[in-house]
Amino acid sequence: MKKADAVEISKAYCYQVICKGEPNWPDRIMLSKEDKSKIEMLCKSFEKLITEKVTLLSLSSDPAKFTKALWHILSSYEKEHDEHAAYDVRRLPLPKRFFPFPLPSLHWRFITISVNSLLPFMFPGTAPKGYANQLEKFYQVFSFKKMGFDSLNNLKISQETLFRNIVRSDGFTVDFIFSKKRKSKEEKTIEDHRLTLEDFDYAEIESGYRPCFIDPGRKDVFTAAIGIDVTKHQVRSCSTKEYYHMTGSTRYSARLEKKKADKIKGIESDMPTAKTGSKAQYHCYAAYILQHLEVLFSFYGDDTAKDRFHLYQGRKRAADKMVNMLVNGSTKYNEDLRLKKRDDKEKKGSKKKSNGKAASQKRRKKKKKGAPEKKSIEEGTSKVKVELEKKDR
Repeated sequence: MKKADAVEISKAYCYQVICKGEPNWPDRIMLSKEDKSKIEMLCKSFEKLITEKVTLLSLSSDPAKFTKALWHILSSYEKEHDEHAAYDVRRLPLPKRFFPFPLPSLHWRFITISVNSLLPFMFPGTAPKGYANQLEKFYQVFSFKKMGFDSLNNLKISQETLFRNIVRSDGFTVDFIFSKKRKSKEEKTIEDHRLTLEDFDYAEIESGYRPCFIDPGRKDVFTAAIGIDVTKHQVRSCSTKEYYHMTGSTRYSARLEKKKADKIKGIESDMPTAKTGSKAQYHCYAAYILQHLEVLFSFYGDDTAKDRFHLYQGRKRAADKMVNMLVNGSTKYNEDLRLKKRDDKEKKGSKKKSNGKAASQKRRKKKKKGAPEKKSIEEGTSKVKVELEKKDR
């Protein structure tokens, strides 16, 4: 059976049978009676596990009713993984195991500050209703001038962004959540403009354009051929390794691994998996987490908020650097920029050396003008005896 046919059967027939919906067998897919009976037997195995129709309302009201079906699927996946022999490529790829329950993160997290959070501390009383009233409360507490809004009226009538009355913070950074308004079709500058090669002349391209042919790859973020000359065109690329170096994540990962080497590395490597259909195995995972919870919380504490913010800055800088590399060549592909950068470094180094020499000369002059330095007297010498005799007199 083809993968596309299996996906269509599972969506149109199997899912509807299991969830007590309206099953419909795809007419274009023809299977033998034996294959159809296997699919029907598989669907019937969920009859005792799911006893009512599955809807968004029933899932949100009581999700625990449907956990038995998840355990059943996980146990069958786990059995297939256990029975799989090494180097048996006939049964690959194996189905991916999943978490039956939400997996809480042990890392330092953001907290959300809404109007309901501000009221008990700043505005005791009834909660304001409506977007405009809640926006006024936020404007009274926080300063929006640094974000370009000089007054409350400017914040209300902004045509580009809309403040969502939500603020997040992790103790180091503060995020003000805005939504960008979509432009209407009439405001779009380019729409249904289909340009082909016949719309351009070769002389026109050479005089006014610089063609760039970009190819995204797996090992490289992008590889671009600049120019239309067959012999003199330049190939510019940015590898994934280079990208992660620009973001600063490689240095952060190396520093984090050094910190983990003492104790955390062993705790995380010995942690049992939560992707299991066995209740005993899941209890083992929960007991292990509770045993080492304080150690993990202290390691991934508020100190990690600063590193997370710096990584966010690095991702933004890396995007700008890649655009500069693609458009202007940057120092990687522009020899003039490399020479200029080298000269700037040499000038800075010469200034530091001259400043260091001047500072040392000033210190020497101060020493000469000041009182002579006292020399230490060694113990057990004749000078010590003379000094002691003077004190006794």
